This record gives sequence, structure tokens and C-alpha cells, in this order.
Amino acid sequence: MKLQVTDRCTGCGTCISNCHGHCLSMVDGRAVIDQSHCLSCGSCMTACRVEAILEEGDVYRRPAHDPIVLD
Repeated sequence: MKLQVTDRCTGCGTCISNCHGHCLSMVDGRAVIDQSHCLSCGSCMTACRVEAILEEGDVYRRPAHDPIVLD
């Protein structure tokens, strides 16, 4: 399983502090995975509150936020 950080990343750092392989770092306000050290354990993916980390090739199952309705 190869993981990727998507554009949903808010730069909160939760994934970095939960990474067992110490392969995540922050670059330009966004998490980046060093694939050469990634254990593919999924702990970062589970910790991410905005679902910004997915398996490569995966797509979102739900929107990033509730629909905004304007009156």
C-alpha cells in the first residue's frame, strides 16, 4: 500500500506525530511522505481528521465539508 497526501492537507501536523516510521515532514505548510521510509501502516491516514491521506489511486468517498446553501 502506497500512501499519498492530497490537497486536503491543512498542515495541522497530526499525521506527523502519529507516524510510526518517522517518514512524514512538513513542506510549504503541507505534510509530505518520504516513501523510502514509509511502513505503509496507515497510522497517519487514520489520524488525519480531514482525510487528506489516501492510498495511491484512491478517491474521496465524501466531500471535505457539508454543502453550503445560500439563501
